[in-house]
Amino acid sequence: MSVEIIALVVFLLVVASLCAFFYARPARGNDIIFVGLQNAGKTTMVSKLLKQEKDFLTATSIVPNVASYKLEDSKKIQLIDIPGADRLRFNAIQKFKSSVCGIILVINSEKIQKEVRDVAELLFSLLTDEQIHRMNPRILIAANQQDCAIAKKWI
Repeated sequence: MSVEIIALVVFLLVVASLCAFFYARPARGNDIIFVGLQNAGKTTMVSKLLKQEKDFLTATSIVPNVASYKLEDSKKIQLIDIPGADRLRFNAIQKFKSSVCGIILVINSEKIQKEVRDVAELLFSLLTDEQIHRMNPRILIAANQQDCAIAKKWI
């Protein structure tokens, strides 16, 4: 009888371990969000990735721009351009963070000395958000417009 009890306990532990392994892992989403302060170049970056001839219309975006992108292995992802204004950015991140698989933090490197505190706060809020942490997305910090100062010297 003791062998049967031990076998039953081992079986239950294996089943509990498998359940914990499969249900505790979050399912990765299919969204890549482009986040940054205003005028960082997020919209331009998304439209260049989509190889559109014309950029998305932005007059300081008030809603996220969402576009589908098909990968080579016929898997679809969504590229989401989050608005840069504080309140709009916070609400849009809250909306899309449950399905995120990647975050691209776009920084306007021409203004980084003026905006370093705001960029640091945004990065900190992304890294310490519990739901984003559970999704374990890949994070890329992209410097944009880094050649503006050089271009102005030559023009």
